[in-house]
Amino acid sequence: MVVVKDAEDLRFIFGNHAGDELTGYPRSETLGKTDFDLFPQDQAEAFVAFDREVLASGELRAIPEESISTRYRGTRTLRTLKMPVLDEAGRPRYLLAMSEDITEHKQAEADLQASEAQLRQALKMEAIGGLTGGLAHDFNNLLSVIIGNLDLLRERLTGDAESNDLAGQALSA
Repeated sequence: MVVVKDAEDLRFIFGNHAGDELTGYPRSETLGKTDFDLFPQDQAEAFVAFDREVLASGELRAIPEESISTRYRGTRTLRTLKMPVLDEAGRPRYLLAMSEDITEHKQAEADLQASEAQLRQALKMEAIGGLTGGLAHDFNNLLSVIIGNLDLLRERLTGDAESNDLAGQALSA
């Protein structure tokens, strides 16, 4: 989106087709208007304050992320560059703004971060499962030895001679 505002009163004097599509406001409705005519009060105040800073500095300024309320597409996130256009005497005559809609990019980043968090959680659970499975296997092996020795001891105590010989050999091993 490309827009040009008059430096004195920050009224829109030019906007391109991409701006019409992004904001939902055709140029016929924006030209001659200010941010306060088109956007919520808090957004308009932020836009105007930044515009005034750019005009006062006389330099190109970037806004890595800013939110803008649109007519039909809800709130969008923009990456914006603003710069003053100077007259022959070096005074700001216009404010030029170029914005790129990065809403989908930001959503894709958020989705990726959520997926990475889910993957990390799944890997943790897999590691815990492997650890507990190994512990259960080792514990089962110990219980098998204990149960086997108890069976041999029981047979020995019940007086079965053949069992007693086996139990004695198992217990001495």
